[in-house]
Amino acid sequence: IIDYLDHEMVGSECVNCDYYCTEGLEFTLLNDSNTYAVSKGTATDSNIVIPQYYNRKLVTSIGLSAFYGCSNLETISIPTTIDYIFPHAFDNTKWYDSNPDGVIYIGKHLYEYKGEMPENTTIVVKEGTTVICEDAFFGCGGVAESPDLQNKLIKLAKGGFKHHTTVGVGHMKYVLEEAFKTYLGYEVIDIEG
Repeated sequence: IIDYLDHEMVGSECVNCDYYCTEGLEFTLLNDSNTYAVSKGTATDSNIVIPQYYNRKLVTSIGLSAFYGCSNLETISIPTTIDYIFPHAFDNTKWYDSNPDGVIYIGKHLYEYKGEMPENTTIVVKEGTTVICEDAFFGCGGVAESPDLQNKLIKLAKGGFKHHTTVGVGHMKYVLEEAFKTYLGYEVIDIEG
């Protein structure tokens, strides 16, 4: 077993095992200086494989419009380290266009609602979903509903239910933390017990 940090990459392949990622991806070190965001860069593959690590640091997000307009992009493999997908990351791609109207998922991420949502639509978020991406329901006029949704999600991105969509009240650690820290300027202290 090779730890991901021990991969010895030559180009896009590890010389010690069968691990690989798409060549030409662009990585941006995020503000915390400990993680990276990924975007298209010079990659032209129709099958994108995003690595868990880059330069021995976690890849945790996919950038704003990262692969937007990559007309030949058919499949996407994202690692479990991805906890944030910015809006429009995969819009206008062959992969996106091949999805029917309705809720689109990438792994355990509810990416967005594609198409026009009919009035009074109820969305049941599928079991195992851990993240609702930013602007996933932007401008939708329905209700996202799932039994115990607040305890299933790990992260609800900023604007996940922006504009006329509602979600039940519950313990949403990251949403509350973002609201209090980012928008209200409060210090958040996590008290166990």
